[in-house]
Amino acid sequence: MNRVFIICSKHNSLSFFIISVYYIADFEKSDNSRRGEVMRIYEIGILGCGVISRTYIPDIQKFFPQLHVRACADVEISFAQKLAKEFGVEKACTVEELLADEKIDIIINLTPPQFHVDLNKKIILAGKHVFTEKPFAPNVEQAKEVIDLAKEKGVMIGCAPDTFLASGLQ
Repeated sequence: MNRVFIICSKHNSLSFFIISVYYIADFEKSDNSRRGEVMRIYEIGILGCGVISRTYIPDIQKFFPQLHVRACADVEISFAQKLAKEFGVEKACTVEELLADEKIDIIINLTPPQFHVDLNKKIILAGKHVFTEKPFAPNVEQAKEVIDLAKEKGVMIGCAPDTFLASGLQ
């Protein structure tokens, strides 16, 4: 049975995504020896160091104790360095270095929308879970490509809800 969830805020959608990664991608693949275990800390990489990253990083640091922002990356390395310094993130790096970092579990894609599909595919091919800002894809065909690739590689994908779902507009 497929389940559809409508989640009406960035905090709720990120929370649901992290819980999904834990219970579906991690827990169900284990030998069940983890029953009763406290959720582990997930290492996060921020991809795209523009304006919205300055909302995500402090929110993650304040509201998500199970997440540790380990690295931030941008095509313009000086943006990543500035963001890392501003929020105490231990590593500023290139996109390629972020994708290759074996310690990163989840990448949050905050790049401009026209890059989401290609970058999400690269993140998935690197074996990492991906949570992306909206839009997930510009059309159904490209969205299906990303979903199918994630299924094939055994990683989770999530997307922030559009603002029309926000509580202020309901």
